[in-house]
Amino acid sequence: MTAQNIRVIADNFIEEVKDNTYDMIVCPGGLPNAQILGKNKTLIEMLKKQKSEGIWYCAICASPFEVFESNGLLEGEKGTGYPGYGKFKDESKLKERVVVSNKCITSQGPCSAFEFGYALCEVLFGKDKKEELQAARRTYNSNVKTLNKTIVVFPSSFVANKKGITKRDYFEAEEQKRQDVKMDFS
Repeated sequence: MTAQNIRVIADNFIEEVKDNTYDMIVCPGGLPNAQILGKNKTLIEMLKKQKSEGIWYCAICASPFEVFESNGLLEGEKGTGYPGYGKFKDESKLKERVVVSNKCITSQGPCSAFEFGYALCEVLFGKDKKEELQAARRTYNSNVKTLNKTIVVFPSSFVANKKGITKRDYFEAEEQKRQDVKMDFS
């Protein structure tokens, strides 16, 4: 169960896939998830193997602190994480939303999730694919804007009402998720 009460069902247990090779391992954030991941010896060994072999390993939100920093995976790397949550030995990039350092990618959290996703896409599939995804998002949002304006003006509103066409949501992070979250760790 995630911090937002979303149930996630795994395809496999980590012990069943620990010897597989991956192009990238990504650690999600959220508490207590990041703390649990940071204590999983199998995951840590997999991540250390990724690092030593120069293969991508990534984390967002609290995981850069709980998984990477606490297990030496940021040694020689720059990183960022959830604002105000933890400390890095090297905090020179802490205020950046997404940091790519060698084969390590870190991100602050919900406020930078799209940027994080685009960075992952770019390193795996190239800049063109990242830009294609960004363009698709912009096109979708432009079409939603047109639809939402059209269905409230007569005579289109009459047809939309008869056909059950309603306003659509934009493909974007909710306003509250785009903001840095304030947390009290006292």
